[in-house]
Amino acid sequence: MQGDTANPTKDTAHNAGHGAAHNAVHSAAHNSGHSAGPNTGHGSGEEPSAIVRNLGMIKAASVIMGVLIIILGAVVVATVISRLSEKPASPPAVTITIPDGVRVLSASADDDGLTLLVEGEAGQQIWRMSPSGERYQTITLVAE
Repeated sequence: MQGDTANPTKDTAHNAGHGAAHNAVHSAAHNSGHSAGPNTGHGSGEEPSAIVRNLGMIKAASVIMGVLIIILGAVVVATVISRLSEKPASPPAVTITIPDGVRVLSASADDDGLTLLVEGEAGQQIWRMSPSGERYQTITLVAE
């Protein structure tokens, strides 16, 4: 340093040359760090990009959607388990009174009730009955 103060002309020329080189390197390093990534707005008058501005909202929406997916999955699993474990209700016991002289040839049941094919003094008949055992339709079969 003592040699630099003794010769001010050399010092000025040296610093000017060094300063220009240093400023060019510093400027290139500074610009390369900011041009490659998203614009964060640090150190410049530019406004940050929409992604950076809304990053908190994007994170919150992602977390909320993840929680909703987990809840939906739990609901689906619970529904499947409950439906698989349900036992169908056994039909209640129904007593049907058949008149004397009538014989049941066939019987079937469905959700609408019972259907009986009977044979008696009037010939063959189809009795349609409610699930509780009450006859609501009688169909008489007649041979031609």
